[in-house]
Amino acid sequence: MLTVLIMAGGHGLRLWPKSSSGVPKQFHSFGGGKTLLQAAVDRAILIVPRDRLFVGTNEAFQHLVRAQLPWIEDTNLILEPCSRDTAAAIGVAAKVISSRYPDAIMVALPADHVVQGDTAFADALLAAAEAATKGHLVTVGLPPTRPETGYGYIEIDASGMLDGIPTKVLRFVEKPDYAVATQYMSDGCHLWNSGMFVWGANTILSEIRQRVPELAVSIDQLDVDNPCSLDRKLFEAFPRVSIDRAVLEKSDRVWVVPARFGWDDLGSWSSLLRVSQVDSSGNSTSGNVITVDAQGCLVMDDEGVTAAIGLNDIIIVRSNEGTLVCRKDRVQDVKRVAEASAELAASLEAPQEGAPRIIPKPWGKEILWGLSGSYAGKILEVNAGHSLSLQFHRVKHETIYVQKGSGQLLLNGQIHELRPGIAFAIPPGVVHRMTAFSRLSLLEVSTPELDDVVRLEDHYGRTGEPVGPDR
Repeated sequence: MLTVLIMAGGHGLRLWPKSSSGVPKQFHSFGGGKTLLQAAVDRAILIVPRDRLFVGTNEAFQHLVRAQLPWIEDTNLILEPCSRDTAAAIGVAAKVISSRYPDAIMVALPADHVVQGDTAFADALLAAAEAATKGHLVTVGLPPTRPETGYGYIEIDASGMLDGIPTKVLRFVEKPDYAVATQYMSDGCHLWNSGMFVWGANTILSEIRQRVPELAVSIDQLDVDNPCSLDRKLFEAFPRVSIDRAVLEKSDRVWVVPARFGWDDLGSWSSLLRVSQVDSSGNSTSGNVITVDAQGCLVMDDEGVTAAIGLNDIIIVRSNEGTLVCRKDRVQDVKRVAEASAELAASLEAPQEGAPRIIPKPWGKEILWGLSGSYAGKILEVNAGHSLSLQFHRVKHETIYVQKGSGQLLLNGQIHELRPGIAFAIPPGVVHRMTAFSRLSLLEVSTPELDDVVRLEDHYGRTGEPVGPDR
């Protein structure tokens, strides 16, 4: 029984500020169209039906998965209470899958890859699945096309370099230097390790039990009947280790299927430039961007207008999270900036007397800028594609004024357009819901009953009346 796990729990810090701790890269679309997660799912259903497709993610991102894959069942959504790297993520998923399909062959695919060539991709995975039925742990390898120092490599016997034919792995090499990576391009016995894995669900559990017994003991204690509600204490005790280091680099059962299709793991801004359409000067642009005498630049702007003049090989990305400007050869340092940005944001959002209160929400954030005995003032910032609860208030009166963005308001059964300059009064008892098509900024002034909201339906698993102020 063939099954697929889409691994969608990463934080993607190297693509800050587009990718953030609240909305990581796998939930974004780069260049329009579907998000990376949605594209990964489309590729997966080339080889399995939807009911045998599982998505593993951090529980903090469940609302994003549900919004982008509204058809997914709770039994196929594996929510990790905290991040513990790929050995834990794969081990838990293997237990979930094997409990339902004891003979399952499990394909594990990262959600943040860019793949070109669906037929070759599907053929490689089906060849790997056939090898997995013989007890092998199988990965997919791609012939290197450049001296990439940011990838792991797989060494095989040169005679085994046959597309689509499984061959035994001799060893793994982690991120070689430039000279060695250049040698690997032409020696005929090295492949990029794509991070796509295929094995029997029980086979990988057995390997984890042998190689990382402390992880296996904790996984065995998990109740996987409801993978949307896994034990946090057990998860927190899991060791942080990748499946490569925990199992693959130690096992003698690892094989690889050499394959040829367009592939990139989208691990940095320079990788996005490689897979994007570029103009005659080698620039990739998105949003309201102007370039003058610029070459080899990537420029993205979600917020306003950005102009790049006389620049070469520069990355410029502007989003509601911040603005990044860096040379292409320094993109690996973006993670450091993202971590510093998160610390700065936390300090800015810390409550201060007399200062606005910033409240993170699954749909964006709420800024409470005024509260007295007679009114409350808020700014609601709703991320594109997100909706607030379908709700009503018992006694609260509120007025919504649209400052920026586009969307719709469901008000008492009727649909109204949301665009800048439009205002709506919402009296008590009227059922309503706001949805953002692009990023919405709304000014709300209401009577002061902050906790007067009754949710009738919610995309983020919240229903009923909140314990405290909320929407």
